[in-house]
Amino acid sequence: MRMLKVNMGVKPGERVLVLSDFPTASEWANMPIERLSEFVERSLLARDVYDILSSKFQDLAVGFCAYASVGRNAGDPGPEVAERMKSADVAIAITTFSLTHTEARENACKAGTRVASMPLFLADMLYDGGSMDADYTKVKSESDSLAKNITGAKEIIVKTKGGTNVRFSLVDRKGMSEAGLYTDKGAWGNLPAGEAYSTPLEGTGNGRLVVEKG
Repeated sequence: MRMLKVNMGVKPGERVLVLSDFPTASEWANMPIERLSEFVERSLLARDVYDILSSKFQDLAVGFCAYASVGRNAGDPGPEVAERMKSADVAIAITTFSLTHTEARENACKAGTRVASMPLFLADMLYDGGSMDADYTKVKSESDSLAKNITGAKEIIVKTKGGTNVRFSLVDRKGMSEAGLYTDKGAWGNLPAGEAYSTPLEGTGNGRLVVEKG
C-alpha cells in the first residue's frame, strides 16, 4: 500500500494495472525446477498484490493482466498487453522477464502512464525490513547526492577485494539518480530502487577487472 502511495503517487480515481507473466508450456517442461518455482511464486505474488489493492483501495480502478512469458528480457508482451498499459494511469509489472526496455513500456509512458518495472521481484522485499520498506525520501536524497558527486568528478577508480583495480575518465559525464519515486506523468523505473550511475568516457578505461564467481 505504501508503494502505491509513496513510490507511485496514486490518487483517488486513477486506474492501476498489475501485470505478470506466467510460464509457457515449453518453460514448464524445460526450465530448471528451482527457477520455475520462483517464476510461479512471482505470478502468484502479482495476483496477491492485485487482490490487496482491490480490497484496500476502493477509490481506484484496479485491473490485472497476466500474459504468457516472452522468454527474455526486453521482449514485447504483445499488442493487447501494450494497449492495457497505455490505458492505465499506473502500471505495476511484477514479472520474471523485464518490461523495462520494451516498446510497450515506452509507449505507455508516452501516453502518460507511470510504470514500475519489477522483474525478478521476491515477496520478502515487501516485508518489514525488506527493500520496499525503505524510506524512499531518504533514498532519493542519498541517490541525488551521489549523482551530484559523480557529476563533479573527473575520474573514477574502482577497487575490490577480488583484485579489480580499474580507472576511467568522467570528464563531461553527468551523474544520474534512480530513486524509486515515479509520481510524475510518464515517469518510470525499477523497484526496488536506489542508485547513482554514469558512463565512462570511451577509450579511457585502464586497469584490471576481475569477475568473481557468484
